[in-house]
Amino acid sequence: MKVTVALAVLLTASVAAAQDVTTSFTLGTPTTNCIPVLSQDGVSGGGGAVCPNGGSAMQISLPHDPINPGYPLNMYPCTVAVVSNTVPGYGTKVASPPGSLVQSVSCPVQYSYFTATWSGTLTYNYNSVKQTHCSGGHPVCVTAYYPVWASGSGTFSTAQPPPPPPPPPQPTISELALTLKTGPCDPTSGSVCTLVPTDPNVVASAFVDFSTGALTVLYANGNVRTAPGYLGVSSNGDDGTSYTISFDGALYDASGNSNQTVDLSLVTSSNDGGPFTLTSGTLTITTTTPPALALTLGPGTCDDSYVCTLNPTDARVLASAQYSLFGFQLTLQNADGTQSSVTIETLSFAVNDPEGSSYTVSGSGRTFDQSVDFTIDLTVDFTGDVTMLVTGGSLNTNPL
Repeated sequence: MKVTVALAVLLTASVAAAQDVTTSFTLGTPTTNCIPVLSQDGVSGGGGAVCPNGGSAMQISLPHDPINPGYPLNMYPCTVAVVSNTVPGYGTKVASPPGSLVQSVSCPVQYSYFTATWSGTLTYNYNSVKQTHCSGGHPVCVTAYYPVWASGSGTFSTAQPPPPPPPPPQPTISELALTLKTGPCDPTSGSVCTLVPTDPNVVASAFVDFSTGALTVLYANGNVRTAPGYLGVSSNGDDGTSYTISFDGALYDASGNSNQTVDLSLVTSSNDGGPFTLTSGTLTITTTTPPALALTLGPGTCDDSYVCTLNPTDARVLASAQYSLFGFQLTLQNADGTQSSVTIETLSFAVNDPEGSSYTVSGSGRTFDQSVDFTIDLTVDFTGDVTMLVTGGSLNTNPL
C-alpha cells in the first residue's frame, strides 16, 4: 500500500511538472541600468536583459519564448520580492564569504488568445573583494572589502498554454455556373448583347453593353446588379469573323454593395458575312455569404452625441459596432476593414430601475446581405456631466 501511494504521488508530481514550461538563463556583468542575458537554455547570444528599474517596474527580455517559438519573451511589468539576501557586507574590514541576492519574480505576458504568468527566481552572486574607494572633492580613500558581482542566473516557468480557440466562422462561397443560349451578339457594332441562360430559374438574363463595357445581370426575383468595367474582345483569326469576349469583376446592387463577382466568357462568329451569333458562352457568379454570428458585447463607451461603441468579446469577425441612440443608426465594423450599415426595422427601450440609471435597447434590422438583432445594456451616471456606458448585451447576425 505504501508503495502504491508513493507511486501515485510521484506520477502526480510528474504530470504537474510536465504541464509547466520552464526556461533558464545566465546573466553577464551589470551595466548602468540593465544586466545582459548571456545564454538561455544553454544557447549563448541572442540579446536580452534584466532591467531592475525598467520604468516603474522590473522588465525582463529573453531572446527566445518557449511558448511562441521564433519570438523573444518580453515580460513587463514584473513584481519582485526578496527571498533571501546574503550579499557580503559593504566596506568591511575583513572579507566576508560569498553571498547572493535571491528574488522571486512574477510577470504577466499577453499572448494572442490568452495571458500567461511567468514566475520564478533571479539570483545575483557576489564576492567580497578588497578595494580602495576614494571620495570626490578632497579625496579620502578607504581600503576595505566590498561586494563585487560574480555571476547571475534566472529560472522562470509558466503553465502550458490552453488549446487555441476554434477558428472564427467563415463565409460561405457558392458558385453558379450558367450556360448561355445562342443568339445575336455583335461585338463590332457597339450595341447591347442580350444573354439568356439555358436555366433561367436564378438569373433571368444579362446584358453586355459594348459601348460602355458594363455588364448587367437581371435575377429571376427582380433584383438587378451591375458590373462596371472593361470587356476584353479579341479576334480569333485575321478575317474578323469570330471573336472571344471576356469579363470579370464585382457585381454591385443599386446602393453600391457587393458580395458577388462575375466571370463571363463568350464566343461569337459570323458566317458568310451574316450577322454575328453567340455560338458558346458561360456566365459564372460567385457569391460570398457572411457567417451567422452570435456575439456577446463587452463594456463600451458613449460619446457626447450618445453614439455608443459596441465591443464584441470575440472580435475576430465583427471588430466593433456603433449605435446612435438618437440617430437610430447601427453601423457594423468588420475585422477585414469593411463596414455595413443596418437599416433598423424594430426598436424598443426599457427602463430597468426606478432611478432611470439602467436601460436596455433592443432592436432588429438588416444590411444588404444579413439580418441583425441586438440588445444593448446601458448605465447612466447623473453625477456632474451626464455620462453613459455600455455594460453588455448581444448582437446576432444571420445571412439573408
